[in-house]
Amino acid sequence: MTSPINQVWTGWLSRPMGSERKGITGQRWRAGAFDHAGENSGAGVLNQQEQHSSKSAKKGIKTLGVVLLLSLAGLSSPQRAQAQTTINICDRTPQVEAAILYGLLQTEADCDSITPAQLSGMTYLVVGNPSLGNLKLKAGDFDNLTNLKALYLNYNNLSSLPADVFDKLTSLDQLYLRNNNLSSLPAGVFDKLTSLGHLDLRDNNLSSLPAGVFDKLTSL
Repeated sequence: MTSPINQVWTGWLSRPMGSERKGITGQRWRAGAFDHAGENSGAGVLNQQEQHSSKSAKKGIKTLGVVLLLSLAGLSSPQRAQAQTTINICDRTPQVEAAILYGLLQTEADCDSITPAQLSGMTYLVVGNPSLGNLKLKAGDFDNLTNLKALYLNYNNLSSLPADVFDKLTSLDQLYLRNNNLSSLPAGVFDKLTSLGHLDLRDNNLSSLPAGVFDKLTSL
């Protein structure tokens, strides 16, 4: 599912001029399709009104197309690519997927309709949904969340962490892992979190830690 603006951009860029088009309202039209509207109705005034309306509609749609094309032309190549691209988060851990959609206030959205701009715009994420079972994180769960500042993973019965699960969270300032079942930490799990200023590991079952596991946390 793409945003309305992306749908219109795509429609105007992909269809040749003069061919059948589909406007924002979903009504199909062709050049000249409105010119004879009402000619068989027997009402001359109505016919004139419909012709006038059709001309106005076509003029409005053409103007919209020009505006959209000019707007898109003003973007750089990376910006144009991002404007028409969506990210599929359907294969992420269910609790993470649900948390992202909830954080974006799009609980009814499809998990393959999220844009890079939406993910990079998130600054905090609260993961936790007992109805989905114990949380089992995997690599890639937090990809594209490049500006995330706070991540809450408390009370999820986490028993392990993938070594690279936090690698893309280079802007993260606060990480909460309280009240889980972690008995160990993988070496290097926090190495990319150079901006981290707060780490909460209370109420776990940690019995030993790998050497240097906190050495890269220079802001802690």
